[in-house]
Amino acid sequence: MGSVIPTLSFHAIDKNDQVLPHVKVSTVFGGDRGTLVASQGDGCDILRFSGPGQPDVADVEVTGAAAAAVALNSRGPAVSIKAHPSQ
Repeated sequence: MGSVIPTLSFHAIDKNDQVLPHVKVSTVFGGDRGTLVASQGDGCDILRFSGPGQPDVADVEVTGAAAAAVALNSRGPAVSIKAHPSQ
């Protein structure tokens, strides 16, 4: 299995394992929008919490809504990086 593009659903949970229904969970890299590419056995995103109850978040429930397989071109680097020495 190669890389996948998951679409995940998140629910904020408090210290008593109760869902915080007014807390919105969003992601920085797109795990909730289907724009995060995760390679096999690896992947991370940064979660953002907003709304009433946001300070009470102790955990997150994650559900996979969908996942699309992706074939990456391995013929060359996708990004070219050039180092510039500091002066």
